[in-house]
Amino acid sequence: MNKPVVGMAKTAGGLGYWLVGQDGGVFTFGNAGFFGSGADNMNAEPVSAITASPSGKGYWLVASDGYISSYGDAAHHGSLSLPSATSSAVAAVALAPGGEGFLFAQSDGSMRSSGTAQIFGSVAGMKLEGAIVGIAYSS
Repeated sequence: MNKPVVGMAKTAGGLGYWLVGQDGGVFTFGNAGFFGSGADNMNAEPVSAITASPSGKGYWLVASDGYISSYGDAAHHGSLSLPSATSSAVAAVALAPGGEGFLFAQSDGSMRSSGTAQIFGSVAGMKLEGAIVGIAYSS
């Protein structure tokens, strides 16, 4: 069964991109290479995001509970451990400059980080009109 597309990542040269479905299926366009799919090996939580490796020869898929799968040359740096079952879902991920960490945006505006990624603020606790659905890291 096909699930909705929940994330997009561009290739290093910007001449292609990947789309990822909620079930972990990966779709390639332009010069984006296919390095595997999470459709058969992600955990029980739906996939919520994709981000490309700095070289564009791999990518990470992130599930709503913070579980990360790596493909191609995307090195596995571990998964995010959310503090409790009551945490809001991971909605988006951005790769830190240098490719050594991630920023995770949760649907309620909370932020988490790993590796060298730095959090500069969040909108957690603010009245939002809807859930957070994306993030970008500015170097």
